[in-house]
Amino acid sequence: MRGVHPAPRLARVYDELAELARPLAEGDELRVGDEAARVIEVPGHTPGHIALLINGDREAIVGDSLLNDITPT
Repeated sequence: MRGVHPAPRLARVYDELAELARPLAEGDELRVGDEAARVIEVPGHTPGHIALLINGDREAIVGDSLLNDITPT
């Protein structure tokens, strides 16, 4: 089973990625090619929750910071 199941191989990959991973914090910048996203911290019901501001702060990836029917703003 160890030779054919992907879990042992994936465990090694995840360990390698964990060494490269780091928490993101307010003001960090992520770059992909010519695009950049600025990190802002938006903790609420989830500690460590972040949003990404893109395109000169005109666009954002907000996760569940904005929820239909329950977000007051």
